[in-house]
Amino acid sequence: MTFLKDYSPEAQAAIIAAFTAIITTLLSFLTKSWIEKRIHLNKLENEHKYEQQKILKTLLAKNKMQLLNIAEQLNHRLWNFSENYKENWLNVNGKYDQGNYFKSFVYRFVTFFAYIRKIEGELIFIDSTFASKKDLEFIKFLRTFPQIFCDVKFFEGFKYDKSIARDHFFRNNFEKMVESFIRQDKVISYNDYNEELYLYNDSIAQICIFFDGMTPEEERYRWDLIQTFHLTLIGFLNSYGFDFQYTSTDKINHIIITPRKSKLLANYKNIMTRYKLDSNKEFKKILETKHFA
Repeated sequence: MTFLKDYSPEAQAAIIAAFTAIITTLLSFLTKSWIEKRIHLNKLENEHKYEQQKILKTLLAKNKMQLLNIAEQLNHRLWNFSENYKENWLNVNGKYDQGNYFKSFVYRFVTFFAYIRKIEGELIFIDSTFASKKDLEFIKFLRTFPQIFCDVKFFEGFKYDKSIARDHFFRNNFEKMVESFIRQDKVISYNDYNEELYLYNDSIAQICIFFDGMTPEEERYRWDLIQTFHLTLIGFLNSYGFDFQYTSTDKINHIIITPRKSKLLANYKNIMTRYKLDSNKEFKKILETKHFA
């Protein structure tokens, strides 16, 4: 500060003190303003995060019970089919309006995915990046289930024409079929389905064809996909269901080898790892069962 040389030492000291006070006050104001701004932004972020978590939990809770109930029914049906496939209850030869076993099988399958589709439709408006670990894993399961029947990577290493939806479904077609079971934001009842079979079966014709005559003894891969889906369903129920919906490790081992192991297990494990489901505690137990490898 060369301009100070014309002033007396006392005046210089006063000027320097005044200048220092001004700078200190200005810095203090800017620092306080920045801190207050950050506190306000953090408060807004936390409020937004809490609000999104609250909305997400409410949404999942609203549909969770129905989803768990149909998952339990589907779990029992898949188990029953594996034990009794030789009865040929799924062999209806294109007559999809006949055979209660076939009709209820198809209904439970499509209904399960209809509830998932319904939840996903509502999730569009929610920022799921703020979800808790448990809720996020719930969402991962929901997004993985349709992929089991639509991701052609399950057939890697096998002779399978991926351009033809024979033992899998094209994603858009699958979603359209599933959505046909949702009316006025509600999933149709079995009575509604049974009363208007001619309408619904036309909408889900490809799914009916998929199940018609399915057996573990065929050369196709549809049963192999069903078994991997069954294991995923068990992981979901074990993670979020009630204690009476829990499947023990011994029973899981039995399912894996009854009546035979799925040919797609190795691909399935890799794909589930890619979908990050292997981080789920209950699903990890399935991957580590003695008969899985």
